Amino acid sequence: MFYLDPPPDMNGLDAAGMSALEASYVALAHRLQDKGIKLIVVGYPTKAAIYPERAPPDLPLRPAGGNYDQFRNFLATRSELTFIDAEEIIKRLKSTSSELLYAKGDIHATQFAQRPVVKEIVAQIAQAEGRPDIRWNEKLTLTHQQLRKGGIERNLLAVLFPPEEDVPIFEGGYPIGGQETDGDWTIPNPHFVDRADPGIGRPFDFEFRSLPQLCPQRLPGMVLFGNSFSDFYWMFGLHRYFCFIRRARNPISRFMAFYDTMPPDTKYFIFQYYEPWLLSDMPPLE
Repeated sequence: MFYLDPPPDMNGLDAAGMSALEASYVALAHRLQDKGIKLIVVGYPTKAAIYPERAPPDLPLRPAGGNYDQFRNFLATRSELTFIDAEEIIKRLKSTSSELLYAKGDIHATQFAQRPVVKEIVAQIAQAEGRPDIRWNEKLTLTHQQLRKGGIERNLLAVLFPPEEDVPIFEGGYPIGGQETDGDWTIPNPHFVDRADPGIGRPFDFEFRSLPQLCPQRLPGMVLFGNSFSDFYWMFGLHRYFCFIRRARNPISRFMAFYDTMPPDTKYFIFQYYEPWLLSDMPPLE
């Protein structure tokens, strides 16, 4: 397994830096509250946090009880927001499954690790809405795929024979922009589906709106600002549980255009982060 992630910058934050980071999330939560919107934060760790036993001996590991753990505890105790800690979810999954949870040649969590995160998003919002009848329940088939190319870390390796890995994937998922019988996609620029797209000048990447007659059976409208770690959410059909979903992907320079153009009937705002990028992707509201 390869580890080319930089060590988290949070390790060097002083008390003032930690306070500024925490204040950025509280400010976003309060601004959203004023609009009648609940903030949900979804945070992902590096794979070294999930597989420290496989890390090379010279890789600096996050200290237990350090700044990042304190930040997670901070988010978990704030009443203004809901924190979905992907690290805790994936570590529980590791204790019960031998499936690969982070790719060997990439920084990302695998589909197998992402499925319970999607389930938790639906569960938390359904609980907040008092809707025990709504539970994530998609019939997908687990299989495996041999990978020899692709992935940020694998692509950086100067080797004659790229390492193979057996990655768990699911068949039967939902493509962004695919034909749906229960709603419609709006995709201002379809090229983002095929490649990383900074989206400058575009307030969102896509939106899915359920048929109006289905909205009473689903959760209220939700928007999501995140990075590539949330790319698998739609394959798992997350959009099928909400009246509508709108999404934009980083860089953080896109945030304000996304925030300022939210649909007026938005009820939930998901802000999704990745641990090494926490400081560069802080919510820009003060």
